[in-house]
Amino acid sequence: MVTPFTAPDKQESLRMKHCAQARAIENQVFVVTAGSTGNLTQVHHMNSQNAQSGIYSPIDYDLSENGVVSECDPNVETMVVGKVDLELLRRNRLNGTVTPLHDRRSDLYQIKTEEAVAKEITVKS
Repeated sequence: MVTPFTAPDKQESLRMKHCAQARAIENQVFVVTAGSTGNLTQVHHMNSQNAQSGIYSPIDYDLSENGVVSECDPNVETMVVGKVDLELLRRNRLNGTVTPLHDRRSDLYQIKTEEAVAKEITVKS
């Protein structure tokens, strides 16, 4: 999952980082954040930007112990490089410490496609 973002201050940038780490854990995916830094004084509401881009993973024994594959320094125009092993991720989804895809309670909810929802609306009206 790739998440480009712009943040006006450190608080917003940290919110993006922590939300990205949460999505990596909950969905058992790698998440890449790409934030813009610097000043765009000629663009409305873009005169100040704050970012720390990174690559985040689920936290487990075979993956990163803190969920961070790689991060850049805050507010530096640079490129983040990190190793993303999709085979490790596949094995983690099957046999990880936590397996949210297998542990979900499908008796409590269902995932519906847009077509199914449209059909329900048509039937009710």
